[in-house]
Amino acid sequence: LDAEGSGDFGRMRACAQEALRADEELGWAAHLRAEALVHMGRLQEAQEAFTVALALAPDDPYLLAGIADLYANRLPPSRERSVAALHFANRGLRRADDVELVRRLHLLAAWGEADLGRFDASLTHGRRALRIDEGDDAAWRVVGRALFELTRFDEAEQALRRALAIHEDAEGLHLLGLALEWLPGRREAAEEALAKATALE
Repeated sequence: LDAEGSGDFGRMRACAQEALRADEELGWAAHLRAEALVHMGRLQEAQEAFTVALALAPDDPYLLAGIADLYANRLPPSRERSVAALHFANRGLRRADDVELVRRLHLLAAWGEADLGRFDASLTHGRRALRIDEGDDAAWRVVGRALFELTRFDEAEQALRRALAIHEDAEGLHLLGLALEWLPGRREAAEEALAKATALE
């Protein structure tokens, strides 16, 4: 855990591996090994390590969040991986009682639902994440995307501006520009947002 806190993921993996050599049934050690491999960019190994960890601790909500994040954000996108991410996020939500973990799982579920084109459900999860932390720019961004896809462009603009006030990024600016294009008299503002998105990206 000290290695994780300091960002020394090679040492974190080595320590977890040593713990597993002493007791191969330690679910927490298998989980830490998988997380270390993710941070090291060794994603295929991480996927295998998460499979082992899940066999040892199938109901651990922190582990389920880690697997959901792997499928949602780390591996190349596909429908199958979005389905898996959503499945693990929802399983985690049924077991989690830590507020911050619940927020993270709602955000992962929101991404999964959005990737599957289910924007009403994505909006619901995004708003639940925001009820826990209104300063979560990623949650505002996923809410903004869902509102845009639901053609609620005024609301999408408001959500995306909240996200950008917290953290300005290319994705948020791009979505804002697209939303503004649908609003009367906002063409110049749309072009400005899209130009800023291109410059940032």
